[in-house]
Amino acid sequence: MRGFIVRRLLLLLPTILAIIFIVFFVTSLTPGSPGRIILGPNAEQVNVDAINHELGFDKPFYARYVDYVINVFKGDLGKTYFTNKPVIDEIISRFPVTFNLAVYSLFFSCIIGIPLGVFSAVKQYSIIDYLGTTLAILLAVVPTFWFALVLILFFSLELKMLPSSGASSSLHYVMPVIVTALPAIASILRMTRTTMLETIRSDYVRTARAKGINENKVVWYHAFKNALLPVVTIIGMNFGFTIGGTVITESIFSLPGLGLLTINSIRNKDIPQVMGIVLFFSLLFLLIMLLIDILYAYLDPRIKATYDAKEETAIRKGTFFKRSIRRIKRLV
Repeated sequence: MRGFIVRRLLLLLPTILAIIFIVFFVTSLTPGSPGRIILGPNAEQVNVDAINHELGFDKPFYARYVDYVINVFKGDLGKTYFTNKPVIDEIISRFPVTFNLAVYSLFFSCIIGIPLGVFSAVKQYSIIDYLGTTLAILLAVVPTFWFALVLILFFSLELKMLPSSGASSSLHYVMPVIVTALPAIASILRMTRTTMLETIRSDYVRTARAKGINENKVVWYHAFKNALLPVVTIIGMNFGFTIGGTVITESIFSLPGLGLLTINSIRNKDIPQVMGIVLFFSLLFLLIMLLIDILYAYLDPRIKATYDAKEETAIRKGTFFKRSIRRIKRLV
């Protein structure tokens, strides 16, 4: 299993390099230069050229790309154009707000979506199933920004129960969490219902019921446990998409997280800030997918056995790449 983890970590390297190249290439097509963006449109060209030379913007594209990659692996994402602060410090200071919003939203979507999906599958074609399916469709099609504005009008302006902006208390997260969790609830509910319908029709579930095992134990221990893999996948993907997709929610509720920072950076054409945020989101999403694969092995012993068998085969073959993996494993 450790060999699988090491291989996946090694495969992250070319993926990160490709992401950096794509982001770097797209941002290089942005009109204007750093010196012009920093000093403004009325600045003298001599001063603009001096800033561009200081930032290395007068170098060829490939040279700037190599320099940026080297700095990234050193932990340096550059400095913002306007505050001259390290990009990594800005990201770290804003990340807790976005992370809290994503975690609360994921928890809220799981405690609603999973039970409704299970009950919809167990009580197929009942009123619970129809209500759950209808709810999933409604939550999937309702625009996030529209629902956020409705909540602000009702709970903030009319009832004056919840604050409409900021993140200084837990009450500030109530409406953003609800808005962010709606699409996740819909996807988790549909996936749970689909996988549970397939599982409860399996032979081992019928055998468990024939033995007289309690129905709740059959559903939650035998059927639900074996239907978890696709659900875990959709939960992990929703978590990754939530962290990287809080731009609208944070903008509407003025949450000082990475989503709002992304919008402000794009408006100000702060290229290093935008590149750093995109790279940070991409790396975080890749790590989340790696954690999901590792979690698979603990949920299903057959997958872990497959990983271990492949690892033993790779070691027996003794190729250079696989011998390198074995050496890294020893260090780990």
